[in-house]
Amino acid sequence: ALNQSCAEEAGLSVPKFLEVTKIDGRWALISEYIEGKSLLRMGKEEPEKKSGYLNLFADLQLEIQKKCCPLPCSLKNIFKIRIGSAMIPEVVKEKTLLQLETLPEGNSLCHGDFYPSNVILREDKTPFVIDWSHAASGSPAADAAQSYLLFFLRDGKDTAEEYLGLYCKKSGAPEREIRAWLPVAAAAQCAKSNEGERAVLRSFIK
Repeated sequence: ALNQSCAEEAGLSVPKFLEVTKIDGRWALISEYIEGKSLLRMGKEEPEKKSGYLNLFADLQLEIQKKCCPLPCSLKNIFKIRIGSAMIPEVVKEKTLLQLETLPEGNSLCHGDFYPSNVILREDKTPFVIDWSHAASGSPAADAAQSYLLFFLRDGKDTAEEYLGLYCKKSGAPEREIRAWLPVAAAAQCAKSNEGERAVLRSFIK
């Protein structure tokens, strides 16, 4: 609730947050309903426009990262917690955590799970970003590394590389800055991935 409210207060296109309540004894967040289609669905329905949607995706991510919000969690701390619970050898955890300490903290707003399924395009083409449960303050390069891995796992290497090229071109960030985060982001992603995905992620950790 705090994350989504901060994103709304920052002036980003997000569903208007309405209330926190309980439904059948369980906590629930009530938000404005955005009628439209996700960028992921649009890309599948109109594959000839995939590059255009990827451009929009990168622009939205950079718009988010320009904001600085006082969130209680840092992306580095989230990575640290996830690496600690990941199903990887202890020696790998130790080395990855040491590498994490060498990387910059950053204070940009990071979505934390930015992928085309979390962007809804309304009929008038206005984009809205949803699912702010993993948002944190951190380095834009770390957030981009997470998105790269999600593209790699779900869409393949070619789409991941196309995204990375667009992100670096638009942001001016050198590729090496994003790639430096990949082993750490991959180890963190192992905490919430299936065995098939972990096999791919381990190659990035190495």
